[in-house]
Amino acid sequence: MEIFKYEFSQMETKVEGGVKLAGERFEIFKDSVGKFRFRLRAQNGEIIAESGAYESKEGCQTGIVSVKENASKAEIQDCTT
Repeated sequence: MEIFKYEFSQMETKVEGGVKLAGERFEIFKDSVGKFRFRLRAQNGEIIAESGAYESKEGCQTGIVSVKENASKAEIQDCTT
């Protein structure tokens, strides 16, 4: 699997499959039907967010940039009530 990393911080790196990865990272991957998706992993490696499907890798990369730019400004909406 090809991984594109977008680091949030200058944390200690670890090696996974010959690729150096930061603790927090975005991973771009193809799903079972060949669509591009990304997931956001926490420092401990846990998946904390996953995107919808994109037709192209470029669209997926644009989605990552959008999340990075907009997430810190996003309001929290409680839809449980």
